[in-house]
Amino acid sequence: MTKREVKIEQQQNDTYVFFVEEGEFRLLMTGDTLIRIEHFTYGKGSGISEVISTLYPADEPKFANLVETFLQQIPHYMEAMGLENEDLPAFWTSDFIKVSKNEYVICEMNASCVGIMELYGAMGSSFEALSAENQKIGQDIANMIGATAVKELKARR
Repeated sequence: MTKREVKIEQQQNDTYVFFVEEGEFRLLMTGDTLIRIEHFTYGKGSGISEVISTLYPADEPKFANLVETFLQQIPHYMEAMGLENEDLPAFWTSDFIKVSKNEYVICEMNASCVGIMELYGAMGSSFEALSAENQKIGQDIANMIGATAVKELKARR
């Protein structure tokens, strides 16, 4: 990428930076299925260490329009990336910034470094170090991802 391209990209990104104060809205996905919605807000002090996460079920009414629009647009996103003939990842996210009462702007799609929040406490430790609730939720999400992977593999036969 040339310096000019980087500068243009930065200008485009800066357009929505001031909206981040309300946080980011993440759609946690397995294939074409929404697992849940995660809302991240950031503290004023030391940045990422002050993240507050609020979890919502996939069918949360206040996000119905965002979810419906996003799911309908997935084929267009895949085509724009030249991936229209590819399967969706077994585990991925799409992040949004809210720019008005009912309008969101997509700011990131990620399939390379995605985590299950409830399992973060096992890093550098063990699954048994987690609370029973986090073990169950984490395992349930992992099972959903596994089911998606198996379904996609069977469809390739």
